[in-house]
Amino acid sequence: MYFKKILFILLFILIVMCHIGYSVTDFIITLHKDGKIDVIKNNDYMFSTYNFTSKKAEYWLLNVSLKTEMDDYTFRLILPELININYIKTDRKFQIVQNKDNLELTGLGKSNNFDIAMQYKIEEDINISNSKQDKYKIFAIIFLFIFLATILILISVSHKYERNRKTVPIMQKDGNNNEITLRCDTKYLTPRQNQIYNILTKESRITQKELEKRIKIPKSSLSRNIKTLEVKGLIEKKRIGITNYIIIKK
Repeated sequence: MYFKKILFILLFILIVMCHIGYSVTDFIITLHKDGKIDVIKNNDYMFSTYNFTSKKAEYWLLNVSLKTEMDDYTFRLILPELININYIKTDRKFQIVQNKDNLELTGLGKSNNFDIAMQYKIEEDINISNSKQDKYKIFAIIFLFIFLATILILISVSHKYERNRKTVPIMQKDGNNNEITLRCDTKYLTPRQNQIYNILTKESRITQKELEKRIKIPKSSLSRNIKTLEVKGLIEKKRIGITNYIIIKK
């Protein structure tokens, strides 16, 4: 019975010593989000460098090669938050453990070299990349909207200009060598001129005073529009008896 107690105590001491020996890590390598690594050996800071990492698109590549000067050693590779590991290549035995918000690689080495290669990406980088793509899409939609709106405005302005522009009448000579004015297209008339012209198409003749009552515009404005329609060759004034009538020009 006494012998069993001693054996149990020795076994317990051995387990504790092994645990302490393993927990005292010979190499601690800390990988940061920006690709920087810090190396600590036997609790002494050695160096920090960016030379062991490179980035292509959204993927990072870690390629560490160190001289350990020890036959047997333990190591910890502390990884940044939100890391997504694609692959790990090393001939060392290791395990991945969760330590709060970080993942860690812990293991044992049995040679004078410590080599490990790892491809990974940071989820934060992916979110930033997606955010940039979303911004580009929004800018493209806004640009397309502005482009289409500009085209519609130009078409509207051009159409309005065509309707309101003053058309110079085309002068030709008839068989008697007299100059005549050709009619212009009614699509170039203003809304007011179209109103006057439509009334005249329904009436055989009408006086300016009667036309003024129907349209309800000032006399000066009506006279100006009538003059424009005369110049465009669409209407004419004709005196019948003592009254001046406005008629459609045939």
